[in-house]
Amino acid sequence: MLSTLPPEVILQILSHLPVYSLPLLRALSSSWKDFLDLHESTIYRSAAFLHAIASPGSSLEDSKGTHVLPWLDDVNDWKSFCRKHVGLEKAWTGKAVATKRSIDLAIANDVHRVKIDEEQRTVICTNRHGGLQVMCALQSTLLWSLPPIYVVPYSHLEYSHGFIVFNRHGRDLEVWQRETDRGTPDLIPRPDAAQLMFQEGVSLDQPAARGRYRPFAVLTNPTATRAYRLVYPHLLVASQFAQEAYIWHIPTSSLIQTLAITTPEHFYAVDYVEISNDHAFFCSAGGLFVYSRQTGTVVFEVPSQGSSLFDGALSRVWELGFQSSPDLSTRGSSIIILESHSLVPLPKEYVFRAMNTGFATVHVSPCGRDLVAVSRRGLMIYVRDFTEPRDPKCPAHALYLGSGVVYMAYDGSRIAVCTAEGLYCITLDSSHSAAVPLLPRNVRTHSFPSSSVQTLELLDVSALGEVTCLQLTPTSLWLTGGQPTNPTRDICYVDFTQSQ
Repeated sequence: MLSTLPPEVILQILSHLPVYSLPLLRALSSSWKDFLDLHESTIYRSAAFLHAIASPGSSLEDSKGTHVLPWLDDVNDWKSFCRKHVGLEKAWTGKAVATKRSIDLAIANDVHRVKIDEEQRTVICTNRHGGLQVMCALQSTLLWSLPPIYVVPYSHLEYSHGFIVFNRHGRDLEVWQRETDRGTPDLIPRPDAAQLMFQEGVSLDQPAARGRYRPFAVLTNPTATRAYRLVYPHLLVASQFAQEAYIWHIPTSSLIQTLAITTPEHFYAVDYVEISNDHAFFCSAGGLFVYSRQTGTVVFEVPSQGSSLFDGALSRVWELGFQSSPDLSTRGSSIIILESHSLVPLPKEYVFRAMNTGFATVHVSPCGRDLVAVSRRGLMIYVRDFTEPRDPKCPAHALYLGSGVVYMAYDGSRIAVCTAEGLYCITLDSSHSAAVPLLPRNVRTHSFPSSSVQTLELLDVSALGEVTCLQLTPTSLWLTGGQPTNPTRDICYVDFTQSQ
């Protein structure tokens, strides 16, 4: 083949080979080794495009992107770039070790909510006793803060594209913008006097304005609020008493839509909301409900009492089975190996028992087509293309986690869930997408769309109920957590980048 085909044709053929097959090809003969070494950059760049870890045509520097952890900072070639991503995937799926780390909370403790700014490598948090802090994620140094007399206790926190949102007393929500983004066109700041009074905050001597925020606006909702979610440029806010929700446009600080929720059970005791470009999502004791932002009508629903439509779309239901034998040698150390669970079938009638108190949380994929929701009693449902008619080849999937849910995060590729009994990480099967998996596929004996359902032995079971926030990034899993002997909540995270 090497002697009969032009190099450009061979390179085109190799561009369809997954990265894990390239070392095997290199070991075939000295001729293949020499060819792969000569064209190494081109071959591994094509592999990065094939696996969708880089956009077609992008440069290496652009493909490295921005991450809260510096795992790609020293990468200077496409082969190293691919190897780093393979190692990352192995750690997420339990085939390599991960590392437990924490943020030193000498300044900020009793953490309530946590958000990660990957671009500036900062951690933003609010506290049980009030206040807001922005800290360097790598050095735990305080960069900027607002005092407890200004930010209310247990304030919910949202972050997206350089904006933070937190609640003030009453119906008002505050919006602050990263100081480094000052002067961005098409923004209309509308700060009020209270914000301007506290705009300097408390800052240590740090270079430039990294981690600092400036007042942007106060959003006064028509009624008292219960839950809100920021996905830039929009903020969805559910009213506490009126059967309606409000959608704000953050760049212009304007209320652009009031969504009427006409069915009472859709609105009763809203626990969580989510928003995408086209839809608004509500979790309540009545179930899970998705409204079209264009028409104001319900386009998808899972009532807590079940429905024939959802029952017909549901594939087999699964629950966690036996767990792989834990590696006891890592107990008590900072080393973590995710321990895999088998999945076993569960009778469908358990689905409705696990849904009858409603849903606690929902998240939508970045593309806006797939959703994951978890009921209060720990039933996870995953629905691909939820607005499309239910194709038997793309059914709804359910996984029973065995106990009440505490928190959930979803980034389109992985799901992280904390329940009263365990902390789980689920890597979704990408076979429906155009991307080729970085690791060889395992033959699945079940229909839940996951190649890996695993447990993280990160906290004592008795401490899981104290988790108040869970954040997922491509390289790490962040959460608040303490121990029974420590009444304060810390920020800890699992670093999946150290397996190389």
